[in-house]
Amino acid sequence: MVIDGGWSLEVSRSASILRDTVQGRPSKPSAALVVAVDLEMSFLGPGGGFAMEALDDLRAVGPSRRLYPYYRGHCADDDLLWQLESILTGGRVAGQVCFIVDSSDADELVMFLDASPDRDDRTFFSLR
Repeated sequence: MVIDGGWSLEVSRSASILRDTVQGRPSKPSAALVVAVDLEMSFLGPGGGFAMEALDDLRAVGPSRRLYPYYRGHCADDDLLWQLESILTGGRVAGQVCFIVDSSDADELVMFLDASPDRDDRTFFSLR
């Protein structure tokens, strides 16, 4: 999917539900889980760009209809530098984003992103 700013985005494998405490993961209520999603992004626009800017509106939703923003810190086995790295035209980057979600939503979570600022072209990504 091509998103605003000249980026393409794809989920590279099914999401992982992280149940155990891992150093660096954000604290969470006992009824919450951390869901890690592996992404691959390519920069197709002119000049250069940062993946973090393209993911600004990334959200997830589950059966409860509660919206979850992605966690902008280190929360899985991934290094955050991929989001902060300047990527030039034709460049590719891969990494993880995490969502802290209610346990009742974790198994049926769907990630979505608006492909442009006017929010009229929302695209959903299956995480299974």
